Amino acid sequence: LVALLVLPLLLGASLKTHQYVGEKAVQSSCGAVFPDWGTVTGQRIYSEVAHTPEFLATYGVTDAFSRGVAAHTETDRLWDSGFSPQATLHDNADGLTVEVGVDIFLIVERGAKALPNWSECPVTAIAAAYNRLGYPEVTPSMIQDGLSQMAWWMKMERLSARILYPSYAKALPWTRANYWPAVKGIIAEV
Repeated sequence: LVALLVLPLLLGASLKTHQYVGEKAVQSSCGAVFPDWGTVTGQRIYSEVAHTPEFLATYGVTDAFSRGVAAHTETDRLWDSGFSPQATLHDNADGLTVEVGVDIFLIVERGAKALPNWSECPVTAIAAAYNRLGYPEVTPSMIQDGLSQMAWWMKMERLSARILYPSYAKALPWTRANYWPAVKGIIAEV
């Protein structure tokens, strides 16, 4: 969700109003979430590739999708090198628990909204980039399947956030107290 909060800055929209329109909204939200598609399908190598500068260079188009990928990659870099290690240490929790907890806190406390409408994601161009990088087995349907699974997980996270909130707030007191300044810092750096 943090990458989705960064998108208005990269696309020139107001952070307060989250004004995404038409194709720009679909393409940028797809790019912001897309790099993790392989992890959801159990093929983490494809997610690792999507997080590299080589992937964007091979994709070769500067558009709303590529800006979303850049937002995801940059927020991951800042998250993984800063907040996440501190949160796992202070709350004695694993990284996935912290990440899900922050998503739940963003949904419940900040009203964050995911944009899981990726039906028009440029899966053919994405698969072609993977193919050029030496992954000929990656197909548009594989990517679309991964994005569909991610949309489902995000929907479940949103639907269960209020139910899960008390247990995550109890398990992650340091994370809950410090996530919003960290998110704002990441947004400011991007």
